[in-house]
Amino acid sequence: MIRGQSSAFSSGVAVCAWIYSMTSIDAPATPYTYTRGDELFGRAQQVIPGGVYSHLGPLGGCHIPRTAFPQFASRAEGTRFLDVDGNEFIDYLCGYGPNVLGYGDPEVRAAARAQEALADVVTTPAPIMVEFAELLVDTVASADWAYFAKTGGDVTTLAVMTARAATGRRRIVFFEGYYHGVAPWTQKPGVPGVLDQDVAGNIEVPWNDFEALRAVFTEHRGEIAALIANCYNVSALCGHDSLRDVVSSVFYTGSYWMSAVPFAAGITTLTKLRRIDGPARFRELGTRLTSGLVEVAAASGYTLVTSGEPALFYLRLADDDSPTLHQRWIAECVRRGAFLVSHHNHFVNAALTETDIDRTLDIADDAFAALLDAGA
Repeated sequence: MIRGQSSAFSSGVAVCAWIYSMTSIDAPATPYTYTRGDELFGRAQQVIPGGVYSHLGPLGGCHIPRTAFPQFASRAEGTRFLDVDGNEFIDYLCGYGPNVLGYGDPEVRAAARAQEALADVVTTPAPIMVEFAELLVDTVASADWAYFAKTGGDVTTLAVMTARAATGRRRIVFFEGYYHGVAPWTQKPGVPGVLDQDVAGNIEVPWNDFEALRAVFTEHRGEIAALIANCYNVSALCGHDSLRDVVSSVFYTGSYWMSAVPFAAGITTLTKLRRIDGPARFRELGTRLTSGLVEVAAASGYTLVTSGEPALFYLRLADDDSPTLHQRWIAECVRRGAFLVSHHNHFVNAALTETDIDRTLDIADDAFAALLDAGA
């Protein structure tokens, strides 16, 4: 990352209080079933809109078909979780990103508990907030300061407010197919609950079309405050010194934004990632996994396309113009213990092992065999 740019940064904090021993996954004699999970989902539908919301809800589109996926996790450790039926999964969603070290990492858990014994949510922040900000500024090339919040939506909205305050301009450029959060201004026109004025300042251009982007900046010269390239699962906004006074002038806060326990967990997480060279490890693991999946697919006569960074990979079977075949293969993988989804990028974390990858490749092979048996 180049200094002089404002950026959203992910601290990758994931603290889990469940402690138990996971055994290695063996191939299930038959695909998983979800008797207890379905019962719990039925109960949830009575008291929670949609039963489960966000990525997993009726509009999320990540679990297709829903009946192939567990809806609830009862425990988690490392890179695996158990559902309420006792089925065990190798998790390639990692809590949709932030679980970078593995569920219940002992170092992170110890740091969080130590800080919790001192103070967590208090009227004024704990000193550890300053320590975490110093660590971020030292780590992120473009950072001269850090402003903490809780979610990616929090700091993306703050980034846009800061850009508008700094430039006096109102328009924001997006790319087609974007996802930048759930605040009204990040949504597409026509989404229920979103008003026309919520998105009136947005301009959308085709993905990977530089000339179209140039044309938009020419047409709207002097109007564009910011260009949003992607949304990261973030907990802090970092920026250049030239924007320090501007972001200080923006009123933006939350009741739990100065919670000290996540700062302690964040310091430990980031320190450990630096110690183990997390990016290199993630790239190595992701490359082995994705290349192996492509080979397994080819051996069964299918064409699997992978895209994105190896640690943030997206999968798509290219043998069918519709998404149906891909959705069926993903569902067969999930039923056998590899938690993947049809229409979202995936993640790896530092707890992933070579054994996990080998087992995932075996599961993928079995899933392709199931497709062939079904004549797909």
